[in-house]
Amino acid sequence: GVGHTPAARFNHSAGGARRSAMSDTYPGPKITTTKFQPQPMVNWLSPRQLLRTGMRAALEEQFKSYVDRREALAGLDPAGRRYVAGGSAPFNVDIVSDVGDGIEATYPVAWAVGRRTLQAGGLPPGAQARASLIVLGGDQVYPSASVRRYRDQFDGPFSHGFEQPPPPGPTGPPTMFAIPGNHDWFDGLGAFTSQFCSPQRVGGWLVGQRRSYFAIRLREDLWLWAADIRGTHWVDRPQVEYFTAALEELVCACHKPSLILCVPEPLWLKGAPGTQDRTSGENALDYLVNTLIAGKADVVLVVSGDQHNYARYEATSPPEGLPQRLVHCGNGGAFLHANHWLPKQTHFRQRDDTLQEYEQVAAYPPAGVTERLASRLSTWRLPCKKKGLFGTLWGLSFLLSTAVPGAFFPPAWHLIFVTALLVLGAGAGMSAYRRSQTMPGHSASAWPAWLFSTTILGLLTAPGIAAEWLSGWERWAVFFGGATLAAYLGVVAYGWYLLKSAASGPAYPHLEEAMSAQAISSHRAFLRIVVPESGPPTVYCIALDDSSGNGDHFQVIDEFVLRKERS
Repeated sequence: GVGHTPAARFNHSAGGARRSAMSDTYPGPKITTTKFQPQPMVNWLSPRQLLRTGMRAALEEQFKSYVDRREALAGLDPAGRRYVAGGSAPFNVDIVSDVGDGIEATYPVAWAVGRRTLQAGGLPPGAQARASLIVLGGDQVYPSASVRRYRDQFDGPFSHGFEQPPPPGPTGPPTMFAIPGNHDWFDGLGAFTSQFCSPQRVGGWLVGQRRSYFAIRLREDLWLWAADIRGTHWVDRPQVEYFTAALEELVCACHKPSLILCVPEPLWLKGAPGTQDRTSGENALDYLVNTLIAGKADVVLVVSGDQHNYARYEATSPPEGLPQRLVHCGNGGAFLHANHWLPKQTHFRQRDDTLQEYEQVAAYPPAGVTERLASRLSTWRLPCKKKGLFGTLWGLSFLLSTAVPGAFFPPAWHLIFVTALLVLGAGAGMSAYRRSQTMPGHSASAWPAWLFSTTILGLLTAPGIAAEWLSGWERWAVFFGGATLAAYLGVVAYGWYLLKSAASGPAYPHLEEAMSAQAISSHRAFLRIVVPESGPPTVYCIALDDSSGNGDHFQVIDEFVLRKERS
């Protein structure tokens, strides 16, 4: 049951899936409430937003090794509590990642997982009941964590989307667990702890885990582990002890049980396939699989979020003690990432340091769709949408144009000299940033970054140079009018630079910025795992192409069975 199995089914678009006449129609994010304040999607090109998020990320990076809240949480849970999924099989488990950007992106999946019965195209009756357990795979709020943002961008939409009342029965209300992503870590897990590590409700879901990681017994021979390795990229000692005890428990209960492992990001995409490069995150995942689990359980699935799209990789040959499939599904509620850059093959390191190869067998949206979306960036209308960026460039142009001339040059030549110095600094900085934004295993030419820096600074200083030959009101008219025109053209030039860079495969520099600038809220998806009384579970990737509420339906776009490796 490894690789392309007869039970696996992939539809290349949700629109191409088998539509059911009884499919539920998504109503759209039309919410009227006073319990929370629905938020728009994050404006990632806002200089103020980028500055604030960058400062918080820098502080978190600097101090995370000194203040690790995971160890404090472990001290409050000395017994290392493991959990048991409510009720007896069969039941459903939902895995949702990267929620909480804005109401338009978050509410479709919050609405779908909250239905008592979700009738989606291609979803069999046994998989339509609301999940007994929902696992959140990281980045529950954007751009950084706070109690207010959790309320308005996560708790509010999920509570509103939960269909009340819960059905009667002995199993009780459904439960919710979460692991943190990098955006949850920006405040050192303070808000995350308040939201998920104390007993309370999110809609009809019960929350109250003790730590930022957990182990859940789904069945006697099937467990789900979720590890917190995003904030530090290493596995802390209390977490090692916790999962070691959990492994002893599951091995004692069943010989060679099956294990589903959740991690915050698809670390198998961080390095170039076929190389010996490692990231610290890869080392953490390697440690969990090769050292801690070490073949004592069959890892039938490793699943993550962080990448805001969906892809499934299957082992090309029966893996020895390694995951049989690698899946990321981060379409839960953030701007859409392009996926046409994703490698067709990737790898996982074995204990003998050889590489197990994996092949991509499914992706959503299809690569052609994300290529079209990436090229849809409207550069001429971008200044109207990114007013913060426009205002920053306007202020910079006015400041440069009215700067006090130096003592050694005439005013115009002084401005040209200053511009040349700025071009050198900005060009070097943009070149370094461009190289950092290329896809793993590739490199990009630096000359477009230099050309862009020269163009932008030339535009911003042009009004000051032109005004040197004028006086009186005409001079100030050129200052104000020229700064406005320069700022407009500067934003257009930036959009054009992103657009052309994003089309420069296979390195695709700035592809993420080209997608984030558009704040695309379509193509939502989540995973539903059907756990039967016996036998392998079945996983469905359920997706919605159009999230605007124009009558679209959720559809199954991928389906596969979690069979064990051949013995």
